[in-house]
Amino acid sequence: MAAGEPRRYGLDVSRSFEVAGRGSSRLLVAAPALLLLLYGVMPGWASGFREDEVQCEEAKAHVLDCCDPFTGHLECEFEDRGCGGVTYPDLQVAESRALRDQSCDELRRNGTCQKNFAEMP
Repeated sequence: MAAGEPRRYGLDVSRSFEVAGRGSSRLLVAAPALLLLLYGVMPGWASGFREDEVQCEEAKAHVLDCCDPFTGHLECEFEDRGCGGVTYPDLQVAESRALRDQSCDELRRNGTCQKNFAEMP
């Protein structure tokens, strides 16, 4: 052994890091894929979203796509503030589906683009 050369004690450290590096790159690719798979098959209630929120958001997206500009108001968030009260989405599930099923021309013609959904009974 030459002076200044580190003792190896029978281990090839560079090879250990090389193997670990390859496994780590596989993990970096597999971890996000696993997360996407896991969240993709989880039911909505497990992710914290209620069905009325999801349906309302889909209807809102359709309205925003069709109405340029959308000058009304449509809130889809469910919020339970304990003693502070509960806020529900402006649309129920059936109302959300009915909006989504309408064409853009129907939405513009029936005044949906200017509607304030918070004031609906």
